[in-house]
Amino acid sequence: MENEKLQILQMLQDNKISAEEASRLLAALEEPQTTSSGGGAKWFRVRVLDLDTGKAKVNVNLPIALIDVGLNIGMKFVPQEALG
Repeated sequence: MENEKLQILQMLQDNKISAEEASRLLAALEEPQTTSSGGGAKWFRVRVLDLDTGKAKVNVNLPIALIDVGLNIGMKFVPQEALG
C-alpha cells in the first residue's frame, strides 16, 4: 500500500493529477477492503419431527439459489392455460 501512496504523491508532484484527486485517491486507499459479496447465503430449512419422541426425522438445509433454479425448471413444464 505504501507503493501506491508514493505513486499518487509522485503524480501530484508531476502535476498529472490535482491535489483534490490525490486526496480522494489516498482516502480510497485507507478504506477497509471488503471481499464479501453482500452477505451470506440464505437457506431454506426443512425439519420434520416425530411427534411421539420429539426427535428429528429429517433435517435438510437447501440454499435458496437451488430452490430458485428448481422453480425455474419446473415452470417450463406448466401448461400455458395454468399461467393465465
